Amino acid sequence: MLKLLHRLKANTLHNILGFDLILTGYTLVTADNFFFYPPYPPQILYVLNSDWIGYFGIVIGLCMMLWSEKDSYKVGRRINSISVNTFLVVSAITFFGFLASIEAMHFLFANGGPLMLTNLIADIAMLWLAFYVAKNSNTRY
Repeated sequence: MLKLLHRLKANTLHNILGFDLILTGYTLVTADNFFFYPPYPPQILYVLNSDWIGYFGIVIGLCMMLWSEKDSYKVGRRINSISVNTFLVVSAITFFGFLASIEAMHFLFANGGPLMLTNLIADIAMLWLAFYVAKNSNTRY
């Protein structure tokens, strides 16, 4: 148990990012019409409200949390490699950047209200945290 707590403390920021990715992904999967702008063409709304965007966040969040437990999970090659860390952090930055841009568009142009503003602020904060993790993580071979 102490070893688990030590590993959680060693990668706290990765765990925070992973947990938020899972929660944000779950929100996007369960909310069928979370995004409502632009109304035309309907294919854009279909892609924005697709569950696959939420699943992407959930999978990346789970993988990031598993990566933070790097001593106990090994699949084939070592899962705690630097390239896996780089891929997960870049994927988190992509996910939060995509969501922040869509939510900013909703807030500015479609009267998204306080829900979109709160989500926008939260996603920008997580984007900054992901950039901080990318800057301070071991990403050199």
